[in-house]
Amino acid sequence: MRRKVFSVGDIVQIKDEDIELVVFAVDEDAIGVFPFYDVHDVDDRRWNSEEMDWEVVGERPMEIIEWYNPAARFDNDEAPVKYGVKFRRMVPRSGEIEVLRSCPRSDIKVGDWILVDEPDKGLICGIVDEALSVELKVHFYHHKCARSQGQWNAQISFDDVLVVDSTYRHLYKECEREAKRSA
Repeated sequence: MRRKVFSVGDIVQIKDEDIELVVFAVDEDAIGVFPFYDVHDVDDRRWNSEEMDWEVVGERPMEIIEWYNPAARFDNDEAPVKYGVKFRRMVPRSGEIEVLRSCPRSDIKVGDWILVDEPDKGLICGIVDEALSVELKVHFYHHKCARSQGQWNAQISFDDVLVVDSTYRHLYKECEREAKRSA
């Protein structure tokens, strides 16, 4: 019997499920997945002090650091479950699983936001400061609701990247140019 080929970072869909999933682990009999949350069409809100309520002021793309419920990063049993799907789970390879697309690692550039599954910190997001031949220099941000907070720089392999978002790449380059002009 021919085995299905899966890679870490693939976006997959399981038959009869509506949500796309990110592959975070691959073993002989199963793959580990968590929900891939859409980064587009998020309502932007502003506090209306006269109405004492939030009002929708338009749509904006969701930043990668907002993609995942921080409380669920460590599979917290008390965390809210989005879309009725357990945050992380293993699914048998024998199931009807379709690979929709793979992580575009070869297209990662300076200014891209990336998502990495770090063993001690869970899912962490960072912005690529430099793309080398086989490694990335990344500035990571850890959400205030996670086990630890803060920012730090690290060098990682392209293979560690699960998800890439280039939505704000142009803004990073503009900031980079501004920094050089003011220096």
